Amino acid sequence: MNSKLVFIYDNRNEINSSISKIVGLSSYGDIIYKRKRLKNIVQNILLDLGIEVEFIQITTDRDVRKLINILEYDDQNKIYVNYFSSTVITNKENFKLLLEKCEYINEMMVVNKESPTMIVFNKFEEYKSFLLNETLVEPRNIVNKYEDIKEIGIDRCLINISTYTDFLKFFSGGFEARYFNSIKSDEYIVTKSSTNKKKMKAEHDYYYLLPENMKSWFVVPYNYVEEENVAKYSMERIKAPDVALQWVHEAISVDDFKKLIDKIMFFIVQRAKRPIDKEKYFENMNKLYVKKVKERLEDLKKFEEYKSIEQIIKNTKYNSLDKIIDEYLEIYNEEIKKNKFKYVETIGHGDLCFSNMIYYKDIELLKFIDVKGATKEEELWMDPYYDLAKLSHSICGNYDFFNYDMADIVINNDMCLELKLEKRDTTKFIEIFKQKVEENGYSYRLIRIFELSLFLSMLPLHIDNQKKVLGFILNSIKILEELKNGK
Repeated sequence: MNSKLVFIYDNRNEINSSISKIVGLSSYGDIIYKRKRLKNIVQNILLDLGIEVEFIQITTDRDVRKLINILEYDDQNKIYVNYFSSTVITNKENFKLLLEKCEYINEMMVVNKESPTMIVFNKFEEYKSFLLNETLVEPRNIVNKYEDIKEIGIDRCLINISTYTDFLKFFSGGFEARYFNSIKSDEYIVTKSSTNKKKMKAEHDYYYLLPENMKSWFVVPYNYVEEENVAKYSMERIKAPDVALQWVHEAISVDDFKKLIDKIMFFIVQRAKRPIDKEKYFENMNKLYVKKVKERLEDLKKFEEYKSIEQIIKNTKYNSLDKIIDEYLEIYNEEIKKNKFKYVETIGHGDLCFSNMIYYKDIELLKFIDVKGATKEEELWMDPYYDLAKLSHSICGNYDFFNYDMADIVINNDMCLELKLEKRDTTKFIEIFKQKVEENGYSYRLIRIFELSLFLSMLPLHIDNQKKVLGFILNSIKILEELKNGK
């Protein structure tokens, strides 16, 4: 007869110090992957699989004592599955088979002796002894303690990410691709494919059109292939995290940030530049920051979902998206008249946000990925402020917190909608960014205005997630208020 499973999420083992530098956390369960914390991912997978288990999390000694007290007086026939929080599930269906197999064990067993991910007990006293042994908080000590323990496993559906190499191997393959992209990776190579052949070719060709002195900033694409329905190309797999992952986990200190911004600003200053006539300069600016915003607003209004969004916006001080756009354009036009511009254009990345930067801070290794793309030299050139606006929407605009699902919408005491972000105070980082851009001859206020245009332009692109669209609108209002107050 099969036994009932008690699934214990063991979050006691401390994060490897080299991994802690990336995520700035003390427990694996709080690491965020694809917008969710690892512990919540496991809970959701168990729910999706429909397996009847009792889920319990332990993090502290107090949790352990409480767990023992609960289990000690339970005389039901149970199997105790101790799942280490340094474990990630790579195949849900095989994980389901593994748990089903656990229901029938008649002795203590481990999953993956070489790098334990789960240890399973059929007797409470044995499990109690395990819980009270402090050395066994670290999974790697299990085999030394239980030399003859047998292994249970299904096709390596679980991976231990407690080593720096395995952590990076897992997370550098965890790309949040757009719906039309597919990204696959092995030990050394990342292959990106899409039904949008034009985009794939532009991303690939961009690198080979760059001036030689700019190529070192980018991961090299190669082996471009077009098939009947898709196009694809390959890149080296760099086992380092992107900046967004480190940013949302608060693993970038003020000193780290200064070094990072210095390096990014070196790229900004070093970019190839060429003169352009005044009329063409303002024509390009108008296309990016005015025409695109207006066109995207019209695109948004075509969606059926916009009607419900429009009703919700009435609970803000602006009452409508049109009012937000009007005030944005008013500030934009005022600032354009005030500023003195250098009539140049530059070769830019085109999407210079934190998620497109691979960064190993110990050696200050910085590489850019996911460029806007180009298939001819003329398409490389863009407004010199555009990359800075993209950078600003990560630093000042909290863009990455939306992508990691760390933004929420609440109703405040005035019965108005309010945006809540799960983040630290980034004031010092914003001040550093402001200082650096102004030192290099750029207007911080203009950058913020252009950043606002980016959030407004993104609205129809995320219509499949209405909450995110509403979050971007509230964030746009926040930026607009900061601009009106001279911040």
